[in-house]
Amino acid sequence: MIISSVDSFATKTLATSTNQISNLIPLSSITNSTDIFEISTKENFNLVNPFYTETYIFTPFKFNTLSSLFNKTKLYRSKVLSYIKNKDREGFASWSKNISAKDLNKIISNLSNENREKLISILLQIEIPEKTFETYNSESVKTTKTKILKALNTILANPYVAGIYADVLSKTTIEIGGDGFYNWGAILKKVSLTPEAFAQLSDDDAVAILSHELFHRFNDEYGGAEGANTEGSAIWIYKAAFKTKLEVGESWAEAMYGTKKFYEDINWGNLTIEAPKNPSPKLIEVYNWMQTKDPSNLPWDSEELMTEYYNKYWKDLKRNVSWEEWLAQADEANKKMRYGEIICLN
Repeated sequence: MIISSVDSFATKTLATSTNQISNLIPLSSITNSTDIFEISTKENFNLVNPFYTETYIFTPFKFNTLSSLFNKTKLYRSKVLSYIKNKDREGFASWSKNISAKDLNKIISNLSNENREKLISILLQIEIPEKTFETYNSESVKTTKTKILKALNTILANPYVAGIYADVLSKTTIEIGGDGFYNWGAILKKVSLTPEAFAQLSDDDAVAILSHELFHRFNDEYGGAEGANTEGSAIWIYKAAFKTKLEVGESWAEAMYGTKKFYEDINWGNLTIEAPKNPSPKLIEVYNWMQTKDPSNLPWDSEELMTEYYNKYWKDLKRNVSWEEWLAQADEANKKMRYGEIICLN
């Protein structure tokens, strides 16, 4: 986005792959950061994310006056605080969809503990079917609710992923019930947590399970992968964001191919190897960040390369072995993917 001052008007030009659109906006109408936000998100621009890349250019006599108004951090923080104040879940969900993951992560992770708890109370939508109380004891349901809140406090404080999880939480219902931990998909927009199982998890495992299931919802919303990598990406996001030190052999490839091998070895079926078909800018941003943390350097956007690497380095490995044995095999495969077979042999 380019914004330059011209006499008493600001000329805004937004470039897309197919066209450029310009508007003249009177500077007199710009009085605060909220006005800037409203101007920057007018529907007639019809862009997924007008803030995704931007350059601000001001003539010298206007720079000092206007530069503070374009501080995105202050702008976005004020928007989030307004949604908290107004208890506006729907407003936050609509706004956060069009904000980059990097900007959302920064704002949400830097909220005070009080404001983070308030935001969670607004975004969290829990559903407890009557059948749950018939099947499970009320204490496990109560404990599950407490653990969900504690896990979300941890997740929404993480600087790498706080924003993307706040975003997806605003678009998701968490059901306490069912039989296992699973995602209902893009249509129902719901994840289920079985209370007696979730209630027994450690705090770290509760974060791992909840972040995993909610990342399935992220994939639903933003054009994520199907098949083996819908599981692989949901496993890897937790390890990339929350583990301070990976075990030797852990990687995005291990999470993806290991899941595929596990399903095959215990006869759960064959998971396909697929790249995202229609990834959104936000998904590309998040997946690219995940790749920077990945020892295997998984080519997540190339179905051809992922299939080739699986056939060359992973297909003949034994998954139905101890975790330690599996990771030893995975470590060698990771190195071959990242550095090539010749270097690894030397």
